[in-house]
Amino acid sequence: MQPDLVKYYRHSADWDDLVDHMQNNFECCGIGPLAYQDWDRNGRYRCAASNPSNDRCSVPESCCRVKSAGCGRNVLSKSWDDVKKRIYGESCLDSVLSSVRRNVVVVGGVALLASIGLLLVVATTRDYMNGLRLAAERQENAAASKPSRQPSLAAQVKDYAHGTTSVAYHQAVPQFSYHAVPSQVLTAEMVPPYPTYCYQP
Repeated sequence: MQPDLVKYYRHSADWDDLVDHMQNNFECCGIGPLAYQDWDRNGRYRCAASNPSNDRCSVPESCCRVKSAGCGRNVLSKSWDDVKKRIYGESCLDSVLSSVRRNVVVVGGVALLASIGLLLVVATTRDYMNGLRLAAERQENAAASKPSRQPSLAAQVKDYAHGTTSVAYHQAVPQFSYHAVPSQVLTAEMVPPYPTYCYQP
């Protein structure tokens, strides 16, 4: 595939646009490890005495650091030290791989930051929910430990008068027996302060 990118250059406009776009954007020249010397594989640019092309020993203008007509002329016939100021020296394969590695680092860093942020959100939410649960448990425990309020004596007497006195009241308050005292000796001091319709002498 690497030689083909160079070999079929100038055979198809779409192919030419692809190669030129890659060399311009990635600032490279040539595809494989030979870098700009890869263009010696192309019949149009081959640096051979038998090549009748006017572009012999040249490289495409997309290889040039400063684009101008004929900027890549006779590059293949010279040493790298003589042309390194005119054209890009890195191969497009190496340049693309370097760009991918840089982007992987950037994307990985963004993903790492996003993961840390998500973990912080989860931890904060968990702590908040635990706080709500503990507060609810404290309220329940406080309500359970609070002593129940006993009805007052007046309320118990009122309930007794209406026949709704609880069993606990009957057990706690001594009951007055009306039949245990003869009617002739029953005095006002002996009558409990209950409604008169409850008396049964």
